[in-house]
Amino acid sequence: MFEVTRAQFQKSTNTCVISHFFDRRGGNVLQHSTIGILRSLLYQLGVQHPACLAAFRGYTHADLQLLKSSDTLAYSNTLKSSLKGIFSSLLLAPQRTIIFVDALDECDSGDAIYMGYFLAQLTREAHDNGVQLDICISRREYPSITVKGSLEISMEMYNEADIQSYMHQRLELTNIASSDQELLLRSISQRSNGIFLWVYLVIEGILKDIERGENIKYILKRTESLPKTLEDLYKQIVTNMDPENREMALRLFQWAILATGRLRIREWHHILAFVREKPPASLKEWKDSDYYTETDAQLERRIRDPSQGLVEVKVAIDGRAAASDSESLIAGAGSLDSTAGESRVVQPIHETVTDFFIHGGANLLRSGGFVHDFLGEGHLSIARMCLAYIDIAELDGLVSARRCLQPVCLSPTPDIAPRSAAESISDMALRPRTEDTPSIDPWDISNYIFDRAPRMGAEDTPDTAPRGRAEYTQTMQSLYRSQSVTSFMSSASSHSRKYCFEDPDPPSDPDPTGVSAPRPPTSEEFAALFPSSNLLSIQHDGFNPEQGLNLRVDSLADGRPCLQLFHLQMFDTFQREFSLRSYDSNPPREVCRTRRGDGIPRITDSIYLDFPPSTLFQQVTVKMECHGGQLDRSYRFIYQEAEYRWQPATDNSFHLLRGCDEDPLVHINPVVRSLEEITADKLIDAWVPRCQMQLVNNTDWENEYLADVVMATALTVLVDYTMKDKPDYPKWEAPKLISTPSPPPLPSSMGSTAPSVVSQTLEDYPALTSYVLNRVFVHARAGLALGANPREVLRKLVWKNAWTRWYLLQEDVSDLQTWRDMLESQGLYGWVDIMQQIFYYDEAFGARTPEEIFSGFDTDSQESGEAD
Repeated sequence: MFEVTRAQFQKSTNTCVISHFFDRRGGNVLQHSTIGILRSLLYQLGVQHPACLAAFRGYTHADLQLLKSSDTLAYSNTLKSSLKGIFSSLLLAPQRTIIFVDALDECDSGDAIYMGYFLAQLTREAHDNGVQLDICISRREYPSITVKGSLEISMEMYNEADIQSYMHQRLELTNIASSDQELLLRSISQRSNGIFLWVYLVIEGILKDIERGENIKYILKRTESLPKTLEDLYKQIVTNMDPENREMALRLFQWAILATGRLRIREWHHILAFVREKPPASLKEWKDSDYYTETDAQLERRIRDPSQGLVEVKVAIDGRAAASDSESLIAGAGSLDSTAGESRVVQPIHETVTDFFIHGGANLLRSGGFVHDFLGEGHLSIARMCLAYIDIAELDGLVSARRCLQPVCLSPTPDIAPRSAAESISDMALRPRTEDTPSIDPWDISNYIFDRAPRMGAEDTPDTAPRGRAEYTQTMQSLYRSQSVTSFMSSASSHSRKYCFEDPDPPSDPDPTGVSAPRPPTSEEFAALFPSSNLLSIQHDGFNPEQGLNLRVDSLADGRPCLQLFHLQMFDTFQREFSLRSYDSNPPREVCRTRRGDGIPRITDSIYLDFPPSTLFQQVTVKMECHGGQLDRSYRFIYQEAEYRWQPATDNSFHLLRGCDEDPLVHINPVVRSLEEITADKLIDAWVPRCQMQLVNNTDWENEYLADVVMATALTVLVDYTMKDKPDYPKWEAPKLISTPSPPPLPSSMGSTAPSVVSQTLEDYPALTSYVLNRVFVHARAGLALGANPREVLRKLVWKNAWTRWYLLQEDVSDLQTWRDMLESQGLYGWVDIMQQIFYYDEAFGARTPEEIFSGFDTDSQESGEAD
C-alpha cells in the first residue's frame, strides 16, 4: 500500500508520503522505540518538505545533543512537541501528509498503545488546524486501539480472494486431480478464518505430503484435522518434528530468534554447520563433510526441513544504517523504502513464531517433560557455539601471530590463586586427601551452587531480594576474607608469576601498609553509611596488582570496622575511561562508566558519565564540563534540571555547590599522611592524594541516585585534576593490524598465494568471526540476567581456556591477564562467584591439580551431548 501511494504522489510537490516500520528483531534500539519513529518521521519530513525545519529554529545542535544524552523522556517530549508544532501550522506543514506505520505491535513493550494514541491525537489536532494529515497503522490484535471516527479494517475479512489465488498458484502444478483439488481448497479455505499465515503453513505441509507419496484421502483427512488457531498449529508442527532432529531444530530456533540483529545468509552457512550435535573442528572438515551446504538454495532447504517452514530466508530491508553518523532513521533504515539496502537474511516467518517459542513452545522439543528456559538457556547455547566457532583451525595462524606479540603470559589452565594455611577458607581444606574423602565433581557442585544461590529478579533491590540472599552474601564474604574486595579487574595473586609483564618487579606483599583489606558491607551496613554525613576515605587501592589505576572509597564511621563502599577502575586514563562500582549488593553493582567527549583531547574537554538503567529510570548520561586552566579548574554538570559545580578551594580540595548556593553540599579535603602511609603510597606509585569526603547532612541525600552521581563525579574530578602527577604505566593496546614475517596458511577464501609478509585482520577470516567475537558475551550477560545455569559455558571458557583465544582475537579489548579479568570486564560477576565457590569446594575436598579439579568432566559432557 505504501509503495502504491508513494508512486501515486511521486510527482506531487505538495504531498509528502512517509513511513516507518517497527522491527523488534532489529539490532538497533531505534528500530523498535518511540524515539526511533519520531526521529524517522521528522527526518523524512525535513528532506521532503524543508519548510518544516523551522520548527527547530529555537534549538541549537548542542541543545539537541544535550537532550539526547541526558534524559530520554525529555528528548522524546521534545521530538513530539516538534512534530506537533509542524502539523499545527499551515506554514510549516506540507499541504497534505500521508504516514504509514507498520507493525506497531513490535514497538517496545508498554509504548505501543501510547504511541498509537499519540498518532491519533496528532491527526485530530492537525485536522482542527486545517492541516491534511492521514495516518495508516498496521498491527496485530495487540495493542488494541479504538479511536472514535477512525476507520478500522480487519485483513482476515477481506483477503479471501488473495488466499484462493495463492492456493491455486501453489497447487496447480501438482498431480492432484482437479475435483480433488477443489475439495482440498474448500476445506483449507473454510478452516483458515482468513489467516494468510495459517494457509501458507498448511500448503507447505501438503506439498511435503505429496513429495512423500501420500494419497489425496490421507491429505484430506489430515487437513480436516488441523487446528484452526496459529498457536495450536505451531504445536502440531513442532510435535510432529523428527525426534532425531529436535535438538538441532531447537538450536536453530534459538539462533533465528535470539541473535542480536538479523544474520545474513552467508553467516547462516556457518551457523547451520555448528548447531549440529558435534560441530566441525575446522571449516575444511565441514567442507569435506556430507552436511556441507555448497549453495544458498541448498542452505534454504536445509533450514526449511528441521524448522518445518517456521524459519525462512527472505529479502529484508537493512536497518543497520540507523546507526550511521547522521544517527537518523532515513529511508531504508526504519522506513518502508524497499528500493535500497536489501540483503538476504534468516528469520522466523512471523512474530507469532517468536512469541510461541518464548512462551513455552520450546518445551515440545524436549523429551521427558523437561522444562526448557528458551530465553536463558538459548542465550547460553549461542554463547557456547560462539566459543566453539573461534576454536576452528582456520584461526590458529592469527592466534599464534598475536600470541607472539602478547606482552603478558596467558595461562593454559585456570588461574587458581595459591592459598596458604592461613588463607584457607575452612578447616576442611587442611585435611589431607584419603581414600575416604568423597569424590566430588566440582561441576556437579556448580549445579548445586547455582540451584541453591538466591538470585535477584529484575525489579529486586538488595533489601527486597529473595530469602537466603543474606546467607549467600555471608558465604561470599567468607570466600573473599583473604582477598581484596576491590580486585574486580585483576584478581591474580601478586605472589603468582603466571600473569605479569615481561620484566616484572612486583612488591613482595600486596598489602604494603600491613593493614588488612577492608571487607564489603552488607546491604544494611551500606545503607547506614551512604549517603550519610559520615566521613569517607578516598585512596589508591593497595590490595590490587594495578594499585596505581584503582581508587577505593572506605567508611570512617566511629565504632565500625573499615568497610569498602566504592571502587574506581581506570581502564584508560588518557581517554578518561573509568568504571565505578558500588558494594551495596553482591555481586558489586556498576554505578557508571566515564569517557571523554569526541575529538582531540584537551584540558577543557567535557567528561561524560553513563549511568546504566535502574528500576526507576532509564540510562542517563551526565555531561560534566571542565572550565579554567590546569590549576584553577572547576567542573559543572546538570542533573535533574539542577546545576552543580565542583569548585576548587585549595590545592586538591573541592566543594560541591548547587546553583547559586554558597553553602557546599560536599567537602573533599586532602589528609596529612603518616610516614608509613607515605612509604606505602610510594610503593604503589600513588598519585591521587589521600582525601576525606563528607556529605553535608540535608534532605538532598534522600535521593540515592543523586548520591551516586555525586560520588561518580567526585572521583572523576579528583583523577582529572591530579592527572598531571600520574606516572606512566605499561599499557598494551591490541594491534589492529599484524604483520608476520612467516605467515601461517591462509583460509581458502583468501586465495592460494600470498606474499612473504601478509597483513592479517579479522575481515580476512570466516564469515561468522566478527559476530562470535563481539556478541558472545552479549549472550552470556543475557543468560546471566535470566538466571540460566552457566556450567557448560564456564567449562569451555575457563577450563578449556577459550577465553585466552577470544582475548587474542578480539581487537578492542586489552589489559586482561586472568580469566577473572575477562569475566569481570564483561560484567559477569555472578559467574566469578560460582567459579570461586567451585575452587573452594575443590580445596575443601582435597583436589590438588586442575586435572583433578575437573576430573570426570569430559565424560559428563559427552554423555550430555553438549557441543564444545
